[in-house]
This record gives sequence, C-alpha cells and structure tokens, in this order.
Amino acid sequence: FFFQAEDGIRDYKVTGVQTCALPISPLELKPGDQLRFRSEALDDYLHPTDGSRHIRRSVVRVLTVVTAAEKTRELDQEQSELLHRLDQLARQQRQAQDQTRAVELQLEKTGNLRGEDLDTLKRTELLQREINSQLSNPAVGLSRQARQTLEELRNNQIEDPQVERRVAAIAEQLEQRSE
Repeated sequence: FFFQAEDGIRDYKVTGVQTCALPISPLELKPGDQLRFRSEALDDYLHPTDGSRHIRRSVVRVLTVVTAAEKTRELDQEQSELLHRLDQLARQQRQAQDQTRAVELQLEKTGNLRGEDLDTLKRTELLQREINSQLSNPAVGLSRQARQTLEELRNNQIEDPQVERRVAAIAEQLEQRSE
C-alpha cells in the first residue's frame, strides 16, 4: 500500500504544495497504529555570516490505521451529518419563504411596506445568501462534502452501493442547483 499525502507550507515568503506517495506496506501497520509526518521546505536564502537557510515546516499530520468496519461507520456518520445539515437548511429555506410571504401579504393589504417589513426582507436576503453558500461554496459547501465522502468511499475501497448512490445523488443535485 502507498499513502498519498498533500501538504502545504504557506507564509509570505514560501507558498507551495508537495505531493508524495509513501510506501507504508513494509511498516506492517495494524488498526490503531499511527503514522506521523510533516513537510519541510528550504528557500534559496543563505545567511551571510553563518550560511544558514530559512526552513518552514508544516503542522504534523497523523495517519491513523482503522479497520474497514470503522471507516464504514465513519462514512455512514458523514452521510448522516450531511443529510441532517440539508434538513436544517431546508427548514431555514421554508422559514425565509414564510417571512417573504408575510411581507407580500402585508403589501397586498396595505399597499405599502413598513420599516420592519424592509428589515425582514433584508434579513431574509442575507439568510438566502448564507444558505446558498452552505450548499454550493466550492471550498466548504455541502456539495464539496458530498464529493469528498464519495472519494473516501472509493479511495478506501468500501463497497456500499446504497450509500454511494445516495451521496452521489445528493452531490449531483447540489451541483445542478448551483449552476
């Protein structure tokens, strides 16, 4: 087996991402074992008096070996959390729609909007933007989380067609929504 890792070191002088494949089979790791690693980078600077170089180090990364059953439970939990978060966002969406409908009714009845109605509309717009961001933000949105869960299923060679179909459908629907 090989463990693939990407690690980044970023500061105002050094920016980069290193990808490496480490052969870990010879280590004969068992469930519960941990492998710790970090990246280091040197720049071209040489100190004029002692010849030292700038060294930047990433944080220590920890790889914990788990059984297939443990990883399956972890991925099931990720799917449950994804579904729970989608449910929360759907409730917030309905709440925003109800608030907007109440303002529409106020406008139909009186022909004008009160100051608090305008405030409600502004808050509702902000809520809608937040919901959209949580659904489709490429860095942290639920769409990305769904794709990462799928990738973990495949990378860990976990055969669970039901979970894979469900998460793939969620990811696809979220991606279509954001287009």
